[in-house]
Amino acid sequence: MSNYSKIWRNAGSICTTFLICSRQQKEFVSLVHQLPHISKIYIHDPNEQNDHTWILEYPKSEVKGHPTVSSWPKFINFLLQVPYPKTICRLRLVTKLKAYYRKSSANVNTLNEFQDTYTSDQAIQWYTRNSFLYRLLNQSLRQKNAGLAFLFGFYIQDLYRELEKKHEKFIREEPRISTFYRGQIMNRHEVEQFRETLFPYISINSFFSTARDRTPATFFLGPSQPEDKLQSVLFEIEVDTQMKSRPYGDLSSETYMKDESEILFMPGTQFKIQSAQYDATEQFWIIKLKLIRDHAVFKCFQSTSERRTLKNCITGSLHTLCTESTKYIFDELMYLYPTEKWILGVKKGVYWMDGSCMYLANYEAALKIWMEFAHDRELNSLSDMARLHKNIGGRLKEGSQLAVEHVKCAYLFIDINETLYCSSDNRNIVIKISLNSTANTAPSIAAGNGTNGSNAYMLSSPLGICVDANLNLYVADFNNNRIQQFRPNELNATTVVGTSGTMVLNGPSDILLDAAGYLFIVDHKNNRIVGSSLNGFRCIVGCSGVVGAGSEQLNYPYSFSFDSYGNFFVADTYNQRIQKFTLATNSCGLSYNRPKISSCTTWNSNGVTIGDNDTFGALPDSVYVDINNTLYVAAPILNRILVWPEDSVNVSRDISGGLNEPYSMFISTIGDVYVDNGMYNGRVDKWTLNATSSVVAMDVNGICYGLFIDVNDHLYCSLGAFQMVIKKSLNDSVNSTTIVAGTGTAGTTPYTLFGPRGIFVDLELNLYVADCFNNRIQFFLMNNSSATTIVGNGSNEMITLLYPIAIVFDADGHLFILDYGSSRVVGPGFNGYRCIIGCMGSGSASDQLYQPTSLSFDSYGNLFVADTYNNRVQKFLLITNSCNESTTLQNTLETTANMQLISTNAVKTTTSSLTTLQINSNTVSYQSGGQQSSAFLPSCPNCNISNVTCDILRPCQNNATCSSDNTTLLGYSCKCLPGFNGTQCQYNYRPCQSSTCLNNGICNETSNTTFTCSCSSGWQNSHCETKINYCKATTCLNRGVCQPLLLNYTCQCFSGSYSGQHCEITSSRTVAFQTLSKSFAYIVIVAIISTAMFIIVMDVLKYGFNIDPAGKDLLKRKQAKKGSRSRRPGITRYIYVNALPF
Repeated sequence: MSNYSKIWRNAGSICTTFLICSRQQKEFVSLVHQLPHISKIYIHDPNEQNDHTWILEYPKSEVKGHPTVSSWPKFINFLLQVPYPKTICRLRLVTKLKAYYRKSSANVNTLNEFQDTYTSDQAIQWYTRNSFLYRLLNQSLRQKNAGLAFLFGFYIQDLYRELEKKHEKFIREEPRISTFYRGQIMNRHEVEQFRETLFPYISINSFFSTARDRTPATFFLGPSQPEDKLQSVLFEIEVDTQMKSRPYGDLSSETYMKDESEILFMPGTQFKIQSAQYDATEQFWIIKLKLIRDHAVFKCFQSTSERRTLKNCITGSLHTLCTESTKYIFDELMYLYPTEKWILGVKKGVYWMDGSCMYLANYEAALKIWMEFAHDRELNSLSDMARLHKNIGGRLKEGSQLAVEHVKCAYLFIDINETLYCSSDNRNIVIKISLNSTANTAPSIAAGNGTNGSNAYMLSSPLGICVDANLNLYVADFNNNRIQQFRPNELNATTVVGTSGTMVLNGPSDILLDAAGYLFIVDHKNNRIVGSSLNGFRCIVGCSGVVGAGSEQLNYPYSFSFDSYGNFFVADTYNQRIQKFTLATNSCGLSYNRPKISSCTTWNSNGVTIGDNDTFGALPDSVYVDINNTLYVAAPILNRILVWPEDSVNVSRDISGGLNEPYSMFISTIGDVYVDNGMYNGRVDKWTLNATSSVVAMDVNGICYGLFIDVNDHLYCSLGAFQMVIKKSLNDSVNSTTIVAGTGTAGTTPYTLFGPRGIFVDLELNLYVADCFNNRIQFFLMNNSSATTIVGNGSNEMITLLYPIAIVFDADGHLFILDYGSSRVVGPGFNGYRCIIGCMGSGSASDQLYQPTSLSFDSYGNLFVADTYNNRVQKFLLITNSCNESTTLQNTLETTANMQLISTNAVKTTTSSLTTLQINSNTVSYQSGGQQSSAFLPSCPNCNISNVTCDILRPCQNNATCSSDNTTLLGYSCKCLPGFNGTQCQYNYRPCQSSTCLNNGICNETSNTTFTCSCSSGWQNSHCETKINYCKATTCLNRGVCQPLLLNYTCQCFSGSYSGQHCEITSSRTVAFQTLSKSFAYIVIVAIISTAMFIIVMDVLKYGFNIDPAGKDLLKRKQAKKGSRSRRPGITRYIYVNALPF
């Protein structure tokens, strides 16, 4: 193992994750935990009996399959240990809940009772009481709402202590092995997790109620099938009462509901999943759980001092918890203990990041706070400072410290609180800093952890960022192909749109939010702009899916921006251009007209010919008038769609190219034209606004005799030759269709169709079909394949249809039918359906039609008809749109056992038990725009009550004047004050609105259309939207930096050496340094001058006066050196010879 560790130490910067199954887990973790390139260590241990508390020493480690190390049980442990000031906590909980439930007097009364009477020994009674408190408590625990759970903390402690007492009694009296039951309705996905999980352990987040007997647990479980969305589940829980675990107990003796037999388990209780099987006989799931040993119950070091206990809890439990909500908990603690300033020191030393605690730039502030308590013996804060230093050093050594001061910003954003955000695509983080902070304040991390990844707390090359008014941060997570939403102070994100669903992104690079909160995205690699709507995401620009340089195409766009009119500008990067796309419509309303039509409305029977054979060619099949009264006509002989603006005789657009005998069409709310091209090409084409080519919107296998787009952006097509109606989501990239009506076989049953033609989908997504060859109009409720016949064969209506081919509706849901075989238009009348146009039989006269195929309303209620076999389009003008007659109904109402209200149309029998009462009543009927209204006006000659509609209803708003007017739809008219409009003067068009002048500015109307804003101090410009920058006219001395503030400015002076409003005051220390520096400078200058003067004097003596003192001295030195050379030492040579004696 040591050899392997050496290899990993030399692994460089590789980020590695280990899954350890070895028995030598602790030894292994101790060797590799300190390596900087090891990001996470997972320990798999299927044996729940092993103790893993040692891993708390190694923050990178996590046990998979053992739930005790998850953050929520740690948080519950903290709540059980912290010494709450219970009186304050109860008052704080009640106060906050009262504010939330202020509109519910019953809940407020319960809270008052809880505040006045609650004691710790009543915890179980209050929990079992049928009130909102226990539901709210468990909801906060299930949803991991740490803030609300913290407010309930004192109550959770009381329940824990009461359950401990119950638990002691329970383990003495109960058999060692017991089984309890719990019935529950669960999502199918949750059940599948129980069945397929690789780590079969669960930890319960909330209080867990069970029953002793199986019968009550299954009483409310209904039958469910495995494929159902909701599944009935019975939990069978095996408990070894001698096993150490969190407390549980029998509440029967103290429950508020005396007939209950409930066994309650504490939050954080852990179970092992034994099995999850579907019982086909009982038709529900049976999930068997087994209680396991609990090793991770943290215990604070109890002390005789409450302060010491609090400190031990925070530094021993919460300090290592580091959940996303830790900051909020610290804020609550500081509220409960306002004098314990050291809590802020702990908070500033902790930062949540990837499951461990990271110490960032605010550690200096933490140390400074702890220094204030260095001599507090009760707290013993020296050890905390030492630990803080150790951890900081360890993190820096491991390379975990994120150096945010050298981050490259890909995108910038400033929120409403003047906080600057920066997305760093190379560091995989988003950082932020307040523009009002001091110069040495370090940025903090708003999203990401610096590690490239796809987890909820990770980013991969984040680019575009946007922050809404609620401070939610949206990030274009480029390489993860998703848009992430980070709520304030949370580092775990929610994916808004991304790699699944109807809208799949590929490299989103920029995002924007409009005023309504709709999200717009640059989908970089898909070469398009997409946006959200009430019905999901949709493509806006570049929807062909083909990269190009056309005016409707994009080539790897990178960023974009809106102007104040709603037009947006796109950086079309690879086309090397900036494209402006103008706003066409700014309404989520309908694209077709639904005028209000009365049952008495009449049209001129003589139509006006809009165009004929010379205009459209022969046999115009389809006519459509949009909400701007633009006329569209399908000319199948010419293979094109011709477009005329209102009151224009000239064609404004000629849609052609690739069309082959188009039969039907539909115009979307944004001006896209959907055209049937199914006869020869097998598709429906979409022509976007001003596009010169089309894209395929839907693949079909025949002619679409009717097209329609509902409010959820589903495209419908009636395939008359195949006896069905199909639909497809326009937001779905997959070109798949669904049958919504018909079976594919001709028939007369409620499930079948025969030659379906015109279709209509109302706002409730109900479908209407002109079942042509069955001579009827069929009504299909949403998601219902069985229809009801509302007009024609099989209905209760008297009128007979002959090949109904097209249908439209007015604003009140009245149906208008184009009857092809009878060459007429049928609509609602006072006593049922009636003929409206073409009532004299077929022909070519102006008051006749000949086999028409399409009709459409304009916004005024005029009718346009494609008079196909007359080769023309006819316009029938609206003449009257009201019923002038009024009917008076005199009736005596007697409230006996059976009371009848008799009107001109129906008899309705009701029952009443009131005493006998006689009222003379008037029912005034009036009609306008297609809707009949009645105001029931009691006539009481002996009482002082007005029977005038204005007095009864008081409908006019904004101080308007109401006048009775029976010729109008409502029976009255409102005279509005200047600046207001609408039937009831409900629309405010005054120039001064609540949002006209911002930042507490006062709006003053100078005319009916203009205004001026009197800005509050510190703000300027036309809407008071700009903070006055007082630094423009201010100079900070001595290298000081000016920082603008509201109503003022401040100069950030250099390093404490200067002070004053403009850094003009020099500190005494700086003055001393300056004086000393000057003194040294003067000495050096004098020395340099003296040396120079000496050299000059010597040169003057030598060359001017031939006096060379230095030369004489040099001569003496040379002579002395020469003399020393002449006196060489003598050398004596001795020669030895071999002397022989003579």
